[in-house]
Amino acid sequence: LDRPHAEASVERMLERSRFRPPRAVVIRIDKASATSGETLFQPIGRQLVAAMKADLVSRCRPLPEGSAGFWIELVGNPNATEHDEDEGES
Repeated sequence: LDRPHAEASVERMLERSRFRPPRAVVIRIDKASATSGETLFQPIGRQLVAAMKADLVSRCRPLPEGSAGFWIELVGNPNATEHDEDEGES
């Protein structure tokens, strides 16, 4: 995805997480290539730091060497269940 779409996708995920049980998520980012220019690592990283400050993300770590992206733990809604999630979607 390009930057605006990637940021919007992360924003939607963060918004939906408020209605779901806490969970861990992996966000994968394409690695840089000779012709790709800058990656989305820094912009998405800044977005995740802001989500941590807003108490939407409890933990965030870069993926291990060889993978590009982040492992995050969403705060979610501790009172939500997987069943509640299924009822809201059609």
